[in-house]
This record gives sequence, C-alpha cells and structure tokens, in this order.
Amino acid sequence: MKNRIALLSTLALGFAVLPAGAVTPIGNAATVTSPEAKVEVINAVVSSIDVKRGVMSASGRTFRFDPAAIAFSDERKQPAASLEGLKPGSKVTLRSFQQNGTNRLMQIVAHD
Repeated sequence: MKNRIALLSTLALGFAVLPAGAVTPIGNAATVTSPEAKVEVINAVVSSIDVKRGVMSASGRTFRFDPAAIAFSDERKQPAASLEGLKPGSKVTLRSFQQNGTNRLMQIVAHD
C-alpha cells in the first residue's frame, strides 16, 4: 500500500477515484491509503450494447457502466450525439477497471 496525494482540482470527467482505505482531506488535497487501481485501455469492436441497462459486450468481454455518468466522445467522421449511436461493429477505445470481478467502464471513445 502506498500513500497518494492528489489535488482534487486535477480530477476531470472520466477519472475514477477508488479509495480502498482511509481518505484524509487536507485543504484542496487528500491523502488516500489504498492499492493502486489498475486502469486498462483497450481498442475493441462492439458486439452488443444496452444503454438503458448499462451493459456492453466488446471483443469477447462484458462491461458495465452508468449511462448517466459515463464519459463518451465520438471521433468518427459522422459522430453520433449519444451512446445510442453505438451499434454492433462500432470501433471503440474503452477505459475500464475491475471492481469486485466486474469490468467497469469509465470512458468510451468511438472512432473510425
């Protein structure tokens, strides 16, 4: 375990803070005692997506996400306005982490 110090002002949409230990506020910073969370970034192809349930299958893996909180951007030539524009066959870059054995998505980027 390591002690980490991070300025809260450096957090941005799509970042995950996963403290497993004590969090001690210090002004606009905090110390967290926890193991480092492993964030994985993969390029994948969507097999299926259910936005309402927050479930996506891509490249043989199943991911869960919060539809109201997921960071989504579409960098395709003809971008979709929302996650509903993702269909089977869509190419995506996924940023995820493991939580209790479940793949949790933090960010989805669609691309050509």
